[in-house]
Amino acid sequence: HKESGTYWSALVAKVSDPDGRIQAVHRTWIDGHVLSASFGKAPVEPAKASLGLVSGGAIRLSAAAEELILAEGIETTWSAMQLYELPGWCGVSASNMLSSPGEFSPNRAAEKPTLRYGGDALSVV
Repeated sequence: HKESGTYWSALVAKVSDPDGRIQAVHRTWIDGHVLSASFGKAPVEPAKASLGLVSGGAIRLSAAAEELILAEGIETTWSAMQLYELPGWCGVSASNMLSSPGEFSPNRAAEKPTLRYGGDALSVV
């Protein structure tokens, strides 16, 4: 972790553009020994960071499908995928999902998919 000068494990994910090409790398530093109110994130600032531009991108945890979960964070997306037994994409951040709704869309990969969205506190519509 460059800012703190310390070493931590990290969850590393590819952020894809609407055509599926890599546009950024997202990193979440984790403390594998502690499960706490910080949900296992390392006690560093920032605990999450990206290399590259995430705008309009998504972390695709599955292939596009007719019905697809869209959620803000990797953990929320993965949990919703397990709960609903559906494929899902992570929007990296709420601001990314809100600032580029036309770009952040699985429409290029699936014909008119049904979407289920959840933020940090999952609320499926």
